[in-house]
Amino acid sequence: MLTLMTYADIRAVSPEALTPWKADSLWQLYMSASNFLDRSVDETRYHASGDPAFISRIVAQLAPPAANPAVGTAVAGLPSSQIDELRGFLEGLPQRYLSTRTPEQIAAHFRMAQYLQANPVQVSFRTVRQLNEITLVTQDRPGLFADMAGVLSAWGMNIVKADAFANAAGVIVDTFQFTDTYRTLELNDSEIDRFQDSIRDTLSHRISVQQLLASRNHKLPRPRVSIATRFEFDNEASSHSTLLQIVTQDTRGLLREIALSFAACHCNIEVALVDTEGEIVIDVFYLTSGGKKLDETAQERLTEALSDRLHHLRH
Repeated sequence: MLTLMTYADIRAVSPEALTPWKADSLWQLYMSASNFLDRSVDETRYHASGDPAFISRIVAQLAPPAANPAVGTAVAGLPSSQIDELRGFLEGLPQRYLSTRTPEQIAAHFRMAQYLQANPVQVSFRTVRQLNEITLVTQDRPGLFADMAGVLSAWGMNIVKADAFANAAGVIVDTFQFTDTYRTLELNDSEIDRFQDSIRDTLSHRISVQQLLASRNHKLPRPRVSIATRFEFDNEASSHSTLLQIVTQDTRGLLREIALSFAACHCNIEVALVDTEGEIVIDVFYLTSGGKKLDETAQERLTEALSDRLHHLRH
């Protein structure tokens, strides 16, 4: 609310008062404060045994009502085996995932997880408030986040917001919201299916990300404001992960290069919170290496890898 009031106050002075520098500074302050308040996101995880009421709300979305002659009302029913599957899907997911998704969305993600044996890469697409959104449900593996970011970059999509969560069984639910800079999907409905097939083929290693990127060449316009890159590590925010906040200039392919740096340094993404506004990127990652926090040596190695990749990306 303070951000909105400040924005309104500056805009009310005159249309020219909100300079790019002021807008980026305001957004950076907002995201830094938001990320600080969210530092327990990796710490608080869901345990199905402790919240049967929540399970019931999801079950209500999964099972169509069935007539109950005894009471003359409708009741939801679901086989106990599926309820156990649902508990397994939810087990270990961060509470942030549960609090930022509706029961309908969680039920839809669970349905996607149920089809993983038939097709190990489950993808859904929708448009939300003028943003395109892709949700990915699959088994986690090294380099997965980088490959997904690479597909979006190859298609010329500009990632505005993304988050990545994993449950205790290693099934990930990643959501990417992005703008379609060249209106590829908006102007060609048939491209939506091809876009989703491209994601499935790339994540299943039927085609390579490099091959996809080589076939397309998209560039962002020159930045209006220069943003200094910062890497901030915190080993106190979580009891089992290292928090890394990255503040930098938005660039095409940025998220992929960040994720490739993680993979090269054998870092696993436990939770990812990605936000972009204008030309500034403020991303938060909860990382582990070998199931443990990153020690000082690992942090220095990752900082060097990130710095090198971001430098080459811009030059």
